[in-house]
Amino acid sequence: MKKLMASIAAGAIFAAAGLFLYYQAENRNVQADVEPSPRHPVTDAMRAEAEANAAMQPENLEFKDSDGHLSSISKVAGGKPVFVYFIKDGCPCSTSAEPMFQELYQHLNDDEAIKVPFVGIIGSDVATAKKWVSQFTPAYPVLAAPKQDIMVKYKAPRSVYSVLLDGEGKVIKMWPGWSKNILLEINAKAAKAAGFEPKKFDTKYAPSNDSSGCSFDKAIAELEDSPNPEL
Repeated sequence: MKKLMASIAAGAIFAAAGLFLYYQAENRNVQADVEPSPRHPVTDAMRAEAEANAAMQPENLEFKDSDGHLSSISKVAGGKPVFVYFIKDGCPCSTSAEPMFQELYQHLNDDEAIKVPFVGIIGSDVATAKKWVSQFTPAYPVLAAPKQDIMVKYKAPRSVYSVLLDGEGKVIKMWPGWSKNILLEINAKAAKAAGFEPKKFDTKYAPSNDSSGCSFDKAIAELEDSPNPEL
């Protein structure tokens, strides 16, 4: 009887393991947010600073993409509204948010014509950008900014900050993190900027509370030295 029970238990374990591996294979980019509260909560001060960035127009800096080719936000945008988000390698906040940003891209661009281009900007070198792209396979470019100067220009001191720009490169809105509500707002504003009616977006496992990311050390240092960098 004991042998029978042991066999049944072992079978159940193997079956559960098989289902888990299948789920991981089918959802290799998805990492659910299981923390009861944000790792880096978005504060009122962060929201106010992000709101104050509306209508600014930072210079169009050039960076290398994950293949080592020179590119820029304006080059990717091609005169269209563009969504830009900031990535930190090794940051669990970036890792958790990445799949939802990719799903939002697919949601806004559900046909052959790209209505709202996306750009990911990682605060590391080209090799790290290449590794990130290989791991997460985004359908849009990831630019490498090892000096983190663009984070300073956009006043984005942490990962998971994002910004929607109009066709001329002006800031429509900046978000100091991500959550269900933030993703819904990005969806609505991006669709409006591109000239079409927004469709309902499933925020899935996104956190209920606004959650920011890990600090960009170089950008933080420069922003602290010069709290109002010249744009």
